[in-house]
Amino acid sequence: MPELSDWKTFWKLGGKVAGVNALWLLPVLLAVVLLYLPLIFACLIQPGMTLAVFGGMLACVLVFLLVYSIVYAFFFPAMQVLLARGCSAWQSADPRRLWKTVRAHFSRYLLVYLVTGLALFNILLVAAALTAFVLLPPLLVYAGLVSTHYAGQMARLDKLGK
Repeated sequence: MPELSDWKTFWKLGGKVAGVNALWLLPVLLAVVLLYLPLIFACLIQPGMTLAVFGGMLACVLVFLLVYSIVYAFFFPAMQVLLARGCSAWQSADPRRLWKTVRAHFSRYLLVYLVTGLALFNILLVAAALTAFVLLPPLLVYAGLVSTHYAGQMARLDKLGK
């Protein structure tokens, strides 16, 4: 456990993590706005076609969100590693820099993605559903801490040159 004497540094690093997450979630917000475009322009669409257009947009947005969430979950530990190295939020959100970081130790990042991105989050979502999603917030915090632990281990191994 780190010493908890320097709260200013922890708040600053937490703000950077929140900034990187906000940058990566902007396309999700754009997808949601695009989803509601058929409803906004419903008066221009034939009455019988509104539901079909909305369904088509919903299918496209869901496919985009599935692919985007896989990419986001895969790059999330690399974002944390770059932030731990002292990179800015912009540098940590840059997909080229993230890919360069991941490519150097691809098998490690793939293993972390398989453990946290697939297995842990799916187990947590099932557990949350069984509790009527009351436990979802603490379970997501737990999953984030596990992912952060693995990212810290990868950053430590990179620092040691292994």
